[in-house]
Amino acid sequence: MKNLKNTFSTNKLKWIAILLLLAVTAYAAIGFWGVPALVQSTILPKLSKSTGMTFSAKKVRANPFHLTLGLQDLSISHEGQQLASAADLALNVSSRSIFTFKPVLQSVILDTPDVQFVRKKNGALNWPAPKPAPKEETPEKEASEKKPFQFWVDQVDIKNGLFAFDDTTADFIHQVQDLKITVDDLGLDEEKATQLHLSGEQHVCPPTEHRRALAPSEPVSRCRACLLSSASRPCRPQFGSRGPSGT
Repeated sequence: MKNLKNTFSTNKLKWIAILLLLAVTAYAAIGFWGVPALVQSTILPKLSKSTGMTFSAKKVRANPFHLTLGLQDLSISHEGQQLASAADLALNVSSRSIFTFKPVLQSVILDTPDVQFVRKKNGALNWPAPKPAPKEETPEKEASEKKPFQFWVDQVDIKNGLFAFDDTTADFIHQVQDLKITVDDLGLDEEKATQLHLSGEQHVCPPTEHRRALAPSEPVSRCRACLLSSASRPCRPQFGSRGPSGT
């Protein structure tokens, strides 16, 4: 009788171990392969449809054990023209999301973003206008009691950014190079204040001088440049020259 009881206990432990192994295997399979496939086949197409722009990523990766999601070579385009791109977007989800019942991210890292705005001769922008949200018929009382979406991000880090605004109506290109933006404690929390740190180099050039401005060794007398920093006074670009022969 005792041996039979021991055998039953051993078999029970074996089945528990097998079930746990199957659960971990299924969780890993969903995380490593299912989530990237879902992002590529469903999330990006839905995002494209709702915004009127085309979102694509060369590769999507996920790690269910580290709770990370990454998109490599992210691109946003409209009518065949690229509007923005980034070498990598990495999201790190915090386990605090389970206990706070709201999305909590440890970090959002955007590497080498390139954003291009163009104002055409007719004044229109190359970016499409946002689609209006569908109207929902809700009582005024419910609308007033509706709370904003709760979320929290410990840190947002944007590095090696490039922002360009080509104003064809004024025949000037405004460009910010080496843009770095760090946002700490982003979210809806009355006890914590969001902190913003920004740095970069701003250039304002005619299109004919724009390419020369990218080469520091050449003088660019018709460009304006200044350093952007959240810790200094507002950036006021001044006309000047770059290079040993400029004045």
